[in-house]
Parts: sequence; C-alpha cells; structure tokens
Amino acid sequence: MSTDTSSSSALPGKWEKLFKVSIYLKKKHDISDEKFSEYYAQSHAALAAPVLLRHKCVSYTQFHCMADKAKQPITAMFGPDALSPQNPMQVMPYDGCSTFVFAKLEDAQAFFHDPETTTVLGPDAVNFTDPSTLQIAIGQEFVAIKDGKAQHE
Repeated sequence: MSTDTSSSSALPGKWEKLFKVSIYLKKKHDISDEKFSEYYAQSHAALAAPVLLRHKCVSYTQFHCMADKAKQPITAMFGPDALSPQNPMQVMPYDGCSTFVFAKLEDAQAFFHDPETTTVLGPDAVNFTDPSTLQIAIGQEFVAIKDGKAQHE
C-alpha cells in the first residue's frame, strides 16, 4: 500500500488565472474619514472606471479601512491585547486600497501607461491621498472559498 497521497489529494483551492495589482494609500492629513471615503468612492472611481474598462479591467475594487476606525473591531475579534506594541500582528497604517484585476500583464501595463491615468487619475489622487505613502503589491490570487463554496483545482 502506497503512502504517497500527492497525486490523489486536491489543492484546497485554485489559482486565479488573473493578474492583480493592489495599491495601498493613506488619506491626506487634513481630510476627514467621511470626505476621504466620499471622494474616493464617488469622484475618483467615476474618473477611473472608463479608463479601466478601456484596458479590459476585470475588476476594480476599493477597500476603505481607516486605520483608526479598525481598532475597536480588532480588539473585539482578537482581544484587548491585540493592539499592544508587543503583539506581532499590527494594524496596517493605511486608510484604503485600490485593487485592479486584469486578464493579462499587458492590459495592466496599458492602463498604468495610459496618458489619462498619468495626467488625470494620478493628479486627482492628490485631492484625497498622501502620494508619498503609496505602496503596491502585485501577484496572483489563490482562491480557497468563493461565493460561499470551496474551490478545488
């Protein structure tokens, strides 16, 4: 009897065949959380959508997390010591994250090199973000659960 189960065991999910870009941002220091969310969700998204669609964007989402507002839910979920400086898990110091999903790297490149992205969207971000704090993550997504169902390769 063989003990090798590698060929018969399925992955607990599957790799999406998509290219994902996430840009983490902080709001301008002189703007309220409400104004930040309102401008980001309404004005900036309205400017971004047509350019993204032109470059075959599969998905564009915004995550509004406001680091200061995260403290109460974090302690509710992980306990009163969750925010201690000694705790290895710390709240990310970002207020939002824009995530773009493209079928191909070339589509993402086309979007980020589009003149409208560089002359309209980039300058517009200064209206609600501190551009010196932007950080980016790029990669593929592994999906274990989607729409309430386990995913298998």
